[in-house]
Order: sequence, then structure tokens, then C-alpha cells
Amino acid sequence: MIDLRYDDFDINVNNQATNNESKSYSYQQSLLEQLDYNKRQVIKSNDKSQLKDENSTAQTPAQQRKRIIPGNRTYSSATKYGKKVLLIGDSHVRSIKRAIFDNSLINAKSYIDSHKGLTTNKLEYYIMPALIEQQPDIAIINIGSNDINFSNLNVDINQLAAKIINIGKKCYEYGVQEVIISSVLIKRSIRLSAMIRQLNDILSESCKNNGMYYMSNDMIDRDLLWKDGIHLTDRGTRVLAGNMVDLINDVILPNYYSYEL
Repeated sequence: MIDLRYDDFDINVNNQATNNESKSYSYQQSLLEQLDYNKRQVIKSNDKSQLKDENSTAQTPAQQRKRIIPGNRTYSSATKYGKKVLLIGDSHVRSIKRAIFDNSLINAKSYIDSHKGLTTNKLEYYIMPALIEQQPDIAIINIGSNDINFSNLNVDINQLAAKIINIGKKCYEYGVQEVIISSVLIKRSIRLSAMIRQLNDILSESCKNNGMYYMSNDMIDRDLLWKDGIHLTDRGTRVLAGNMVDLINDVILPNYYSYEL
């Protein structure tokens, strides 16, 4: 809506109102013409996309991934840096130094995507851009800590585990070849830690049933937590990163290159 304001100067108010109404009408007319033009363009675009859909077969997200063949940048990058690793999760992975992490990996490079306060429900949306844009070969999922807290003591552990596993399945749909589910880190609270251990037991079994790697962080105890009883100390972060590096270098990558020989 156009807001007409009249200054109380020595002018003819009626003439001013007439001029504004005329301008308002002209402005609305131009808007209608523009909207009509845009509508025609959308219809034309939809017609083209419909013809394209009729002449092409549907592809899965994994099939839409850019092929790694000699001559393109993806192939060049893969041969130079190796496999691409996506590390996504909550604030526990935020302190991991990417340069040091990559130097520790053998023939692989990482993309670290961390979000403070990230929950499993939010990760279902946050992971999509990373899967589409980065097209990783390996995905490490570190999630669940923010889902278990004193304000959410009635959380369904089985349902929470199922959501985490479903995120791993989504990675497979988008062409990820290996999925690592990092066990949820304990907290200083004994009650919350008991719930976390129950969740980790379910995740461990579910990973076996779905062909995923379960990464245990049992060696991270309360001594490696800050005074808040939740976040990792610098040493705790190094232990967490070391667990990831060891699993990738010692287990996953050797299998990769034995498959390719």
C-alpha cells in the first residue's frame, strides 16, 4: 500500500493529492504489467522443463554426482588430495584444526562443518548442502549430545538412534561410500551419561546392521571435559580427532585402495 503524506506548506493540498493518486495509478499499472510478464516467463520455463523431464529418465542423487574421470577438476583434485572427508556435527568438532587434521590423514582431505547447539533434527537439514556441494567420499557424523540434556529427559532413545542412522542412510543416497557414526560423548552428569551409553549401545548395533562404521569414544572420560561438564578440553579434542584419523587411515582407506587395485 502506498502511504501518501502531505507536507503542511503553502501548497494546494488537493492538487498534491491528485498528482499522488496519478503516480500511484501509474505505479500500480507498471507492477501489474511486470507481474503479467513474469507469469508468462514462468509458464514458458515450466513448459521447457516439462519437455525435458519427459525426454529424460529420473536419476538418484548418487547418479547425479560429478563423475571422477581424467580431464576434469574433480579427478585432478582426487588424485592430488585423495578421498574427500566430510566431518559434520555439533560444537565438539568445532575446535578441530582442519590443517592439522588433514596433515594427519593419508591421501585424504577434509571439509569440517560444525554448528553450535546442533541437534539431530537440525542436522537432517544442515547436512544436505554439504552433501550436494562437497560430494564427499567419507562422512563422519558427530551428533546427539545436544539431544540429551536436563530439559529433554523424556527423549525417546530408540527414536533418536533411528534418526541418526537415517542421516547416515541419506549420505549413502547422495553418493557417500563410507559413513562413520561417532559415539555420543559422555557428560559430567551421571544421569545423562547413562542415557548416552544406552544410545551408544543402540547406535553400535544399528551401524553393524546398516553397513556403517561405529567409532567408539570410550577413552574420552570426564577428565577431558571442561568445567561445564559438556564441552571438550583441548586434549579431549585431540583425542576425538585422533580417533577419527585412526579409523580412516587404518581401516577405511586401506580397504578403499585395495578395492581399486
